[in-house]
Amino acid sequence: MATAKEKREARERATVQANQDFMRNPGAVEDVHGDVVQPQSAGAKVTIACKLGVSWLDLQLSKVEEVEEQGLGTIRTVKEGRRFGPVVRIRGTAYPRGTPPEGFPPPPMIVGGAAMNPGIDKDFWDEWVRLNRLNPLVMNGMIFAHESESYVMGKAREEKENLSGLEPLNPRDDARNLKSTRADVGDIEPDDRRKPASRSSAA
Repeated sequence: MATAKEKREARERATVQANQDFMRNPGAVEDVHGDVVQPQSAGAKVTIACKLGVSWLDLQLSKVEEVEEQGLGTIRTVKEGRRFGPVVRIRGTAYPRGTPPEGFPPPPMIVGGAAMNPGIDKDFWDEWVRLNRLNPLVMNGMIFAHESESYVMGKAREEKENLSGLEPLNPRDDARNLKSTRADVGDIEPDDRRKPASRSSAA
């Protein structure tokens, strides 16, 4: 019969294995909306910081087009957003615990709780952030960029307390931890344990 220590170690191994099975290699996943562009050295570049607790995030430009939509006996023209151009894949902060699967890329550099993604085409970023200026990711500072990598690192350190809510739980002082609804026995005074509940008498 397995000891408590052996059971605990087995659970930990199972957790690590499940985490590795769930975490997909960001460099080996094809995007359904187009080809993932490979880093290039030509042209102006920016470093993108991503604070999301995901393995990766795919960015792509879009445009509004007028298309015909079939209705009940009628055809009407509506506006619809269409993706176009290459897909830029940036890394998030999530990474497998323990030993990563074989062939998994090394973890991204994390500064102030944000994954650094250098070498992204500046023209692409400028257009993407213009189209997504009202996106909660941009408005809440979960993704930002600059031509200077040191500037991005400094901003990430300054915004360290700006959390996405997808960070791993801290078992000690995380407000998202589940709280017990049972009263702590230590909060009961010793005398109160021996005394029966008092009943108020009618005047």
